[in-house]
Amino acid sequence: MKTYIGQRPADEEIGDCRVFVKDESGETCPLRHVVAHSPTGFEWGYGGSGPADTALSILADFFDEQPTREQIRRGNMKAWAFHQPFKWQFISPAPYAGFTLTEQQISDWLGEQEGGAE
Repeated sequence: MKTYIGQRPADEEIGDCRVFVKDESGETCPLRHVVAHSPTGFEWGYGGSGPADTALSILADFFDEQPTREQIRRGNMKAWAFHQPFKWQFISPAPYAGFTLTEQQISDWLGEQEGGAE
């Protein structure tokens, strides 16, 4: 089961937020930034473009998607359909210092969405 971890360095600069993916073995790697709204990177704690990309990137990883620029531009990916509601549910209200979000939490939330996801 994966865990997504958002961290904001103490000496944070704009665009300095990091999101990591921790797998079942405990190995941690940086989350790939799926750039759709915010070229400056990940963010959370409000409803802007950085949080939208954070949501989209987490969901793309969750769905095991590696979209092309064209797929992102057209919204032609599974993560696209859910990323804005996901942003409002989990990313926008996340504490300034950071967040932890499990694959199970995401799966449960997707199961509650109209039409389901899996």
